[in-house]
Amino acid sequence: MLEKYKNILVEIDGSKQSFEALKRALHIAKRDNAKLTAVVFLNTCQSLLRTVAIDVSHDLRKLANAQDDLKYCQSLAEEEGFSNMDSLVLEGRSKLKTLNNYIKENDIDLFFAGSQRLSILSYLLRDSIPARLADSTD
Repeated sequence: MLEKYKNILVEIDGSKQSFEALKRALHIAKRDNAKLTAVVFLNTCQSLLRTVAIDVSHDLRKLANAQDDLKYCQSLAEEEGFSNMDSLVLEGRSKLKTLNNYIKENDIDLFFAGSQRLSILSYLLRDSIPARLADSTD
């Protein structure tokens, strides 16, 4: 018998992989009558390192992109006839800590993520966020 999920989280990073992950999550959420949440993470730490003039323009652009991605997620859910979906922007200094806290606070029992858009060097120097999240939420 398949496990039934109640709360599913999909982290959207604008990549094709993250939207494919959303489609898989939609299928499972429909099957299990689960709540689905799509989130975009915005790193607030990077904002502290830039000058104010550049910071405002850059952050507004990042927020607009995040909102566009979440609108697209909502449209995919509507196309599938799925209405039990929330979408939100999470802000913080650490993607890992912010997502981990959200997972714990909202009883998330299934987590999906697309590519992390990491440079090759940073990919070689650290583990992926989803792998570390899986380890830290057991």
